[in-house]
Amino acid sequence: MSHQNEIQNHFGYLCTQPPYENAPGGAQLHVYVRKNPTGQHYDPVKLQMTIKDEAGKGVTTLVVEYPWPGKARYQAIAGRLTLTDHIGKEVTLFTFGGTLTVEPQEQLVHCALISPVSILNWQNGNELPAELAAEAEIVLAERQAFYAATDEGLFGYKLAAADPKILYAAILQTLLQKLSKFREIELQALELHDLHRFLQDELARLHKLSGWPEHVPALEDFL
Repeated sequence: MSHQNEIQNHFGYLCTQPPYENAPGGAQLHVYVRKNPTGQHYDPVKLQMTIKDEAGKGVTTLVVEYPWPGKARYQAIAGRLTLTDHIGKEVTLFTFGGTLTVEPQEQLVHCALISPVSILNWQNGNELPAELAAEAEIVLAERQAFYAATDEGLFGYKLAAADPKILYAAILQTLLQKLSKFREIELQALELHDLHRFLQDELARLHKLSGWPEHVPALEDFL
């Protein structure tokens, strides 16, 4: 039995391969959208996420279900990725972008999201990856609101063009600037102390890694 077959027999989805030591999530997400649930673990029957549209000028929503017509590759866009099983239970993750490959197999569809940035598990609300995902979504919503009154389509175009690494680092930088306005006692009271410390450590860590931008632009400069 191949390693991939062994994984799909024991999991409905699996996030693995952190991009670097102490990363907040894995850089690979494998989802197995099944024709029939196994009853042995969480079995997704649907995957939904945002991708770059076919015209390459914005974003659109992709829904993957069984059956799937053929192998396809998409550019994944930053935002929520939602899995749903046959009884409607949802699992939510957050991506900063990457490449999604969708490949039909016997009795299932294998979806593989590969990203240069951690894919965050949103399931455990009190854990740091979930907290970071929630805050990142708020930051993106604020940028989208900025364009809403003039040209909302421009936001989708710019989001689709954003490099995942730069986007991730710029969001971290934006969040750190926001939290740095609070005093230590206020961070403790708001239960944001751990997130504040993580943002400091993560930005310092990225600065030392090869392949990451030495200078992180302000989010407003490109989104």
